[in-house]
Amino acid sequence: MNMRKKSSIPKYQKNFNDSDFKQNSFSDSVPFQVTSKTETSAAIISAECTLLADHNQMAALLCSHLEKLAEQLNEKGAFIGHIKASMDVHTLNVFSLTDKTVNQVKGKSDEITFNLAAILFLIEEQEAVKLVTDMLKEITNNQTIEPETGGVI
Repeated sequence: MNMRKKSSIPKYQKNFNDSDFKQNSFSDSVPFQVTSKTETSAAIISAECTLLADHNQMAALLCSHLEKLAEQLNEKGAFIGHIKASMDVHTLNVFSLTDKTVNQVKGKSDEITFNLAAILFLIEEQEAVKLVTDMLKEITNNQTIEPETGGVI
């Protein structure tokens, strides 16, 4: 028999529908989308970006831009509830064999999709959206060096 008391604290869970978020539209040439909403005085920002780049360089670039975003938010007096990002990387490798030696050629770039979620306080929703959008524009414009193709295994 379970003797534990049930908590008298009500559980709160809010499921957001796609219609709860504002879609910030950009041209087809911009490889990202940002959505936002305000919920109980918090600006909730969500972003997704897909591009071709070297994943190591993109990880470093994402880290530096997230730190810059935090600095900008702090300068504006915002309170960061949290900012989280994930990076999903897909790499194409082609293996060919015509005799006894396998040749491997790695694609010139990795397809990277990264997602960002932020809960921010003491900042207007559209100001937060602008900061995240500017960060993504910088990241997508900073693609410079692509990885070299692989060699013989």
